[in-house]
Amino acid sequence: MDTKVEETDKLQQDVTSQLMSEKKQFITPVFRQVASAVAVGSAGCVFGIVIAFSSVALGNWKIEGGVSLNEEQINWFAIVVQLVSIPGSVVGGGLVQLLGARRLLILILPPLALTWPILLLSRDSPSAMIILRAIQGLMTAGGSICVYVYPCEVSEPKRRGLLGAVPEAAFSLGFLLTYFMGGVFHWTTVVLIIPFIFVPCMIFLLLVPESPTKLIQQGRIEEAKYTLKNLRAPDHDVDMEVNEMQNVFSSSNNCEEGRCQDIRSLSKLNALLPVAVSTTLLVLKECTGQLVLALFVVQIFQNANAEISPHHGSVIVGSVRFLSNIIGAFLLGRLPRKKIIIIASLVAGVSVALLGCHFYGHENESKVAWAPLLYLAVFTLAFGIGIGPTSYLIATELLPSSVRGTGSGIAGAATFAAQFFITFLAAQTSASNLYISFWGYAAGCLTLVAFVLLLPETQGLTLQEVESYWSKVATNIHCPERKKPPKEQNNNEDSVGCSANIDSTDSSHDERVFGRVVTMVDLGNKKEIVDIV
Repeated sequence: MDTKVEETDKLQQDVTSQLMSEKKQFITPVFRQVASAVAVGSAGCVFGIVIAFSSVALGNWKIEGGVSLNEEQINWFAIVVQLVSIPGSVVGGGLVQLLGARRLLILILPPLALTWPILLLSRDSPSAMIILRAIQGLMTAGGSICVYVYPCEVSEPKRRGLLGAVPEAAFSLGFLLTYFMGGVFHWTTVVLIIPFIFVPCMIFLLLVPESPTKLIQQGRIEEAKYTLKNLRAPDHDVDMEVNEMQNVFSSSNNCEEGRCQDIRSLSKLNALLPVAVSTTLLVLKECTGQLVLALFVVQIFQNANAEISPHHGSVIVGSVRFLSNIIGAFLLGRLPRKKIIIIASLVAGVSVALLGCHFYGHENESKVAWAPLLYLAVFTLAFGIGIGPTSYLIATELLPSSVRGTGSGIAGAATFAAQFFITFLAAQTSASNLYISFWGYAAGCLTLVAFVLLLPETQGLTLQEVESYWSKVATNIHCPERKKPPKEQNNNEDSVGCSANIDSTDSSHDERVFGRVVTMVDLGNKKEIVDIV
């Protein structure tokens, strides 16, 4: 009898041991890396809901009423989010640099969720509704930076394309949920449902670690190493990655208290250039008119007299956007970034130009009634696969880690300024002149193509290699004639002053930047690019 009991206990122990082993194999570092990026990136869903709510509200209020807002106040309710997001992005970027993306999101989401029931209670007060909408815009601006920065900082180069597209997919999911709820429920019911969507996002945030980049910036080296060990493969050299990030941070001139690091870093050309490029890229993305087509999709279908319910059409367009983001996430991991965004911009430009042609001479009854749905779907497909996720990913990759939070804030402020300007013009445009706007968006798509052709390709590069690229560019601008061997450089006193002020503690060595060998040499306490093969 005792023997049978012992055999049963042993069998149970073997089964338990096997289950634990399978669990360990399932929760691999790659799984933790993906789960962390997805958990934080998924918060973009609630921010997408905040932005897309205007589409549901405007379509409902202009038909049924139910609020004390006149037409002008309704338009301000729709665009005030973009207006306040301009300063909100700057403040949010500074807070990301100070607190970290994860911690800032944890602070933002609870009060943002509380604004929704308060909004419903304030529907008889126009000023209170617009003020609450402005508060939502401020929080959304700061939180949006977090969901784009965090996945890039925790993911490896080979997975950054896939995981970097998660935030855009989450935003699109938020748009889709809002369109769907607006087509099924009354707007007051939608407002009551929205806070419950915040709950899983807040739970996910409590389960993921802080970004290793932020931990190193705060001097918490051992915590950063522990986090990286959980996010990287067992054979990955964590110490080398930590040392690389430490060298990046030590390369910037810090104030004694460390408070002026971002300002000092931005004064350097190798930080100022990528911030300017990232900002321009995101502004041109908005010139495609994507936000106008998303916010006013219901009104577009109403003005086009399409053979489909405006709300059903918005759900179809929202579904296309979400599914295209998923497709784009896989393409980003396999194809060059520039090729994706260029092809997508050309397709989007043609489709929105055709949409403008449909509205030109709209009184012509020979127009195909379902054409607006087709053109909007094709535009949304192109934007969701290429323009949206790729532009945000490239913009984040190009920013040096020492100014990534502040740089994201500056780029975000410029983006929201462009959004406000474009949506304000759209709100003032009559239905008979919509074709002018659509043709303008087509021109914006072509401008985006021309600009992307000038950018470097970032696929497969570490963030440190991208920073080295900007150091090379900054050095070439400061001293374009510098092509002498290292020995001649050290003998030339004037050459020391002709550098890009790239600080470093490393000795002379070769680095590979975009497939080219770059020879680095120490000049006192400075490192300079002196030869490019």
